[in-house]
Amino acid sequence: MRSTRRQFVGGLVASAACGTDATLAAEPIVEPEAAVVDEQLPAWRMAMGPLEDLSPDQAAWLVDAAGHEPPSARALAIAARHHEAEQTVVDYLLERPNRPTPERRTLVLCPLGNFPFDVIELGGLVGLVRTPPLGELADLLSTSFGLPVEVLPERPLESRLFLSRRRGDVLQVDVHSLLEDLAPELPEHAYAMLALVNIDLYASPEQHYAFGWSMHRGRLGVASFARFNPSLDGGGVRPDDLDRVICHRSARLLAHEVAHMFGLAHCTYFRCLLGPVDVLADLDALAAHLCPVCRMKLLRGADVDPIATTCATVASLEKLQLADDAAWARLRTRSIHVG
Repeated sequence: MRSTRRQFVGGLVASAACGTDATLAAEPIVEPEAAVVDEQLPAWRMAMGPLEDLSPDQAAWLVDAAGHEPPSARALAIAARHHEAEQTVVDYLLERPNRPTPERRTLVLCPLGNFPFDVIELGGLVGLVRTPPLGELADLLSTSFGLPVEVLPERPLESRLFLSRRRGDVLQVDVHSLLEDLAPELPEHAYAMLALVNIDLYASPEQHYAFGWSMHRGRLGVASFARFNPSLDGGGVRPDDLDRVICHRSARLLAHEVAHMFGLAHCTYFRCLLGPVDVLADLDALAAHLCPVCRMKLLRGADVDPIATTCATVASLEKLQLADDAAWARLRTRSIHVG
């Protein structure tokens, strides 16, 4: 294991574990040498911290912001409205995110419902929910985060116990009660488990709906495909483009939620996969990739290599018909010699 994570948190006192499993307890902290950071650097580069301990390839890759667009005014406004402060790499590490261990290094997908087709009622309409092949989504998550992904057998959502409500004509499931019901079944070997549903969700009483919700340290999350079908929500999509649009939305949502389970907060340093989302247009506008700051968090906190994972996602994105996203990743792989 690298010493890089200790370099950031050395000499600082971590907060109490708050229920974190003993197998994921924080490792001893050592005192680092003082690091000098140029205060004239842009905010995103300051947020990354020192790079001296990284390999030359990794350092060059992470400070190269080519191809990373600035955040939109809307993303900044959403973050401000929800009082979401930027999370630096130091902030991230001080929250003591769960690290993959030899015993717990599998991402688990738990489909609740019928896939790849399900029938739901939304807004007074009855529609068909279509999802990409779960195996292809699992492959994208595996290449994106450098961990194996296991897809559990499908089970009916009705087999679970959860709170629900009706907002107008729409039946919605409370994410907290659903995850509480799933918690006893969290596999011991799972780094984290993401439930997949085809029904609408909500996370707070005032919220109209939620696409997903994940715990930063609790190893559980949920993502809903209910609003991805343009016949039910979104509109304006040609029938011959429907499969690509659903893949576009599904890939972004699942990777976004899994990144949260690694402890990453919403990001507005760049247009990033972890940008804040309120409505479907915000999800559509997310980048397919993490920005340099978020890549650095995964490298420091979970040993996820930014170069290897970016290279590996090209084929996964192509399988999902996300040609533009695959082209972006391929272009990044050409910017540096690997291996």
